[in-house]
Amino acid sequence: MAGVAKITLRVAGTAPLVIGDRADIRRALTNLVANALAHTPQGGTVTVALADEGAQSVVRVIDDGFGIDPGARAQLFARFAPGAGRRGGGTGLGLYIVRRVAEAAGGAAAFEPNLPRGSTFSIRLPNGT
Repeated sequence: MAGVAKITLRVAGTAPLVIGDRADIRRALTNLVANALAHTPQGGTVTVALADEGAQSVVRVIDDGFGIDPGARAQLFARFAPGAGRRGGGTGLGLYIVRRVAEAAGGAAAFEPNLPRGSTFSIRLPNGT
């Protein structure tokens, strides 16, 4: 069962202006952070890291939680993905929404496993100029 996790924020440089619908981006980031918190055990850590990477900004949500079953990784961002392979499951829409929001803004969403446990989910959005 998930417990209380420590949340940290890392911002590399200054936070750039990104292109996209504010409410949609907020929803996508809320989904990523809520997922990380729900699947990180008591005493674990969730880090939200923002970096300006040229023409794009990247927000990474890094946790040291239970991780994603390798067999479930291909379906993570699919609509109604069954529990995303994590303990506790869910509706299967959260990561789908994250991907759709990122793509609608001209960006992308991604997953990387953290070894030996945990996950990094990221959303890339184009910078406004």
